[in-house]
Amino acid sequence: MRKLVFVTALAIALAGLTSPSVASPGETKAVAVESSSGPVLVDKLVVLFEQMAASKARIDPVLDDLMASAKKARAEQRVDARFFARYTRLLRVFKLMTLDDKEGILRPVADRECASLIKDVEGAEAECSVPALAKAITRELQSLKE
Repeated sequence: MRKLVFVTALAIALAGLTSPSVASPGETKAVAVESSSGPVLVDKLVVLFEQMAASKARIDPVLDDLMASAKKARAEQRVDARFFARYTRLLRVFKLMTLDDKEGILRPVADRECASLIKDVEGAEAECSVPALAKAITRELQSLKE
């Protein structure tokens, strides 16, 4: 349930953040790996969550593809080290927040990473909550696109 709430809230928060050339609302247009500059990587992440909220598809394979795209873009120097670190941090938090962890074994780790991201982006201590995380992720993605 937490996974669905997180993905849905994030998709709502990110609505309108993608470039028109990448995807329009309700469209599930794929972006080519070859064109993975910083803004395109951000757009791919936003499209992912729009698709996840609409289809309830599995997120792990898509996150793996996004990580591979980010690594390739870094190796080809299409993104700098700072962008790469911030972007892959978002992927890590997404992965932790959407893990199927029925017994809550990794919940303290996920909550710690979530709270750390919120603090770094928003500049204030905060507990991990879906609205606070969605706001921080939206702000971080906007910053990465600039």
